[in-house]
This record gives sequence, structure tokens and C-alpha cells, in this order.
Amino acid sequence: MRIAWLLVVMSACGPAPEPIAPQVAPTLQLVRCVAAQPLPRTMVEGPGEVLGILGAAGLSGTSVLGQSAVPIGRPSVTVRPPLISGSLDAAVIDRIVKARLPQLRACYEKELPLAPRMVGTVGVGFTVGPDGKVRITRATSFGVTASVSACVVRVFQMLQFPTGQMVTATYPLSFTTSAPVEAAHGDASSGPRPVSPWTPFALDDDPPRASAPRVASATAGAVRLGLAAIASCFAGPAPVGSLRALLAVHGDGSVTGARAGGLGDAQVEACIAGRLAELRVATPAHDTVEIACDLSRGEARPWRVTPAAGYAVIDATSRAVRHGEAAVIASALDPKPLPAGQTFLVVAQPDTPGAMLELAFAWAEQGDATLVALRDGGNPPVFLGVAATAHQVGGVEVADAWPSLRVDSSTLTACLERSTRQAALGDADAVEAVVRRVAARCRTVRCGSSLQIAIAPDATARGLILITGAARRAGFDRVIFGRNSGCARSSHDRADPE
Repeated sequence: MRIAWLLVVMSACGPAPEPIAPQVAPTLQLVRCVAAQPLPRTMVEGPGEVLGILGAAGLSGTSVLGQSAVPIGRPSVTVRPPLISGSLDAAVIDRIVKARLPQLRACYEKELPLAPRMVGTVGVGFTVGPDGKVRITRATSFGVTASVSACVVRVFQMLQFPTGQMVTATYPLSFTTSAPVEAAHGDASSGPRPVSPWTPFALDDDPPRASAPRVASATAGAVRLGLAAIASCFAGPAPVGSLRALLAVHGDGSVTGARAGGLGDAQVEACIAGRLAELRVATPAHDTVEIACDLSRGEARPWRVTPAAGYAVIDATSRAVRHGEAAVIASALDPKPLPAGQTFLVVAQPDTPGAMLELAFAWAEQGDATLVALRDGGNPPVFLGVAATAHQVGGVEVADAWPSLRVDSSTLTACLERSTRQAALGDADAVEAVVRRVAARCRTVRCGSSLQIAIAPDATARGLILITGAARRAGFDRVIFGRNSGCARSSHDRADPE
């Protein structure tokens, strides 16, 4: 009887529950470290001039971002040894340039309230003709905003030299503050305040230096050694996905600047930047090189952008485009550009038409950079690419073909070498095949490094995520949206045969 009662009790209770397995946090892995590439450039008919890149950017306006609590050291500009050749005495050239040091320092000083930790260099190459006037031939920068670079170029353009002489010169300028700046928040995990918000691209406008591949390999070794410390930035199983970190590796092996993004979590990304800034790299170079390191935690996913991470956010909807309290609507005229010296983030609703996106791009055209992202419910927006700004027009890149796409309400058109190929946006496989065909052709001819995408007025933002995803899987990491696409000018060209 006692045995029967025990069986009844056991039957009522049912089988013992299985133990709950502990939740294992995803593993953080380094995918690769490579030389950081500059922002994508818009297509031009010829090689263009660097003056077209920097000279068009203009001077920065005021911004509420300038109300910073971070102390600023005394700004200074130093002229490093120049390279001078020509019939005019080098001492005369040097005296004329150094007479403009107050104006050059003002270019830097004006921008420091926006970026109190900004230090960097600007190199200006120029020629002087018989009329004594300056023609800028080259302008490069590292660590300073596009507004500082543009201002420096304008100062050099105003120089006047004795007539009847021929001069070629390159002047490197260093911009620093007299004392180290303390962090606004003493928490070491927050990392250094970046010069500008995260983009997947380098701050420098120049192509990578020859030493960059070797520095990238050394940086990868340092990141692998520091993975445990970087992984400590994650408190649990989230967030997961892909991230890109940009590290400025100095010739002494120190990391003088780090930006991290792509996860959509500002706190984790700031912590990662701080951990990376603590690395020491056994660098084989003697100059500063910016390296892009891709990492993943769990399954690789598209990058996400954190709107609150220092961007000037522009919301684009089917009805209007908004920035703060200001709003613009579609009209015959483009809006007056917002102040320069900012990194803009255009966040589009899925049903935002191309006409409203172009309006947002025009509003942000004077920015240092403009990121484009698609709103994804309550999640951080998904990164799509960058929009063309005055800072990215032209360039010195030489190519035999410029890969271009054009998207309208229902069709994707791919253009390369005066031939076109189309796919219906509703057919994901066809879109993938068209983009891969362009990428395959670019492996046999010298293509421009940026894939340009033109958006027709009747297109919608939701179609862009399929296209940009296919582009990156095909190897196009540098995607730029803009009005000038080869497809836009090639409606008369022949269709690519099957």
C-alpha cells in the first residue's frame, strides 16, 4: 500500500525538470585589420583637383556643439620644414608664409570649441606663377576637421608673391594645444573623445601610405592580444553583430586616436575605443597611419549607427526633412546648407522617397561627412552608406571605369563602361546577380574605388538596404549616394547582352 501511494505521488508531480543551461555570451573575434580608406568620392569626368575637394567646403558656422565643458589648451600652429624649389629665394617664401601664421592659427582656434581634443596636420602643396598668384596643387589633412583644412587652403590662396618668379612648395603644418586636455568624464572606460563621430572611413583625405599594410598586420597582432580586455566592455549576451574600429597608430607604437561603431550601442562602442587606445603596436612605420579593424561578436550583421553618438541628425520622412526644430519640404530650390564642421546622419523611414532623401543630402552638403541609415523600428538604424558632400567632390583618383547604380521605384540599373543591366527590386537574386556582375568586371578593368548609387525621386529608402547589402557582399565597401551617377547619364547607352 505504501508503494502504491508513492507511485501516485510521483505520477502527479511528473518528470523532474531539466536543468536550465547557462546563457553563454557570444565570442568576440577579430576579422581583419587593413589600411583605412578615405571617404568615398563622387565620380568626375577627369582626375579633378584637390582644390575642388577642400576649397568648396567653406568655413564652419556656429553650432550648439560648441558649448563644450571640455577645457581647451592654448592653440598653436607650427610650420614643419617645407620642400621648396624654384627661382625665388626660399627665405622670402618662408617669410611670406609665416606672416600668415595668425590667420592659420585662427582656422584651428575657431574649430576647437567643436572638437576640444583636435590635434593634427595639414599639408599644402602649391605653385606660384609669373603673376605671383598661388595655385593649390595638393592639400592633405590628418586629425583635423574638413573645415580647418578648407580654411588653411583659403589662407594659402590669398598669398601674394613677387611677380616674375616660378615656385613649387609643400608646407606641412602641425596644429596642437599647449597642454594636454583632461577628459570631461574621468571614467577610463569611456575612452578618448573622438575628433569626430564614427564613420567606417579614415579621417585623412589621402590614400593609405605605403607602410599601411605592414602597420595593419602589426595592429592585428596587438588587437588579438587585447581581445580579452576589449571583450570586457560587453556585460552580457548583447549587443551582437559587426563593428569597425578606426585606430590612428603613431610611429612610436601608441594609438593616438580610436573610433568604434557599427553595433548601435554608444556605451559599448565608447568602451571599445578606450580599450583600443591603450594598445601598443610594434609598428614598422615612422609616421601616423590610420588602420580599420573589423570585429564581430556572434553572427556577422550589417552595421548600425548610434544617433546619439555626436551626429547632427537629419530625419527624412515622406512628408518633410527635419533637423532639430527646423524642417524643410520639397520645393524648386534646395535648402540653404546647414553649418559646416559637422558629421551628419540622415535617418530615413522605409517609405521615404528619393526626392526627400536628395533634399536631406542637399541640406547636409557642407558637412565633413554624411552617413545614411534606415530606421528599423525600435532598433538602432541600419547603416546604408554615405552621401556626397562638398568635401568629397572630385579627387585625384584615375580610373578606366566608374561602377554606378541607379534605383527607381521598381528597378535597379547597373552601369559600367557604357553598358547597362537591370533587375527588378522585388527579385533579390536578380539584384544580387547584377551587382556581382559589375564587381566581376571591376576585377578585369581599373574601376573607381567607390560605387555610386543615384536615387530616383520615386524610389523609396526600403529598396536601398537590399542593394547596399548586395554591394558589400560583392566587395564594394565604399558606397556613396549622390545625384551624379553614370547611370543617370547613360540612358542612351546599349544594354549589356545576356
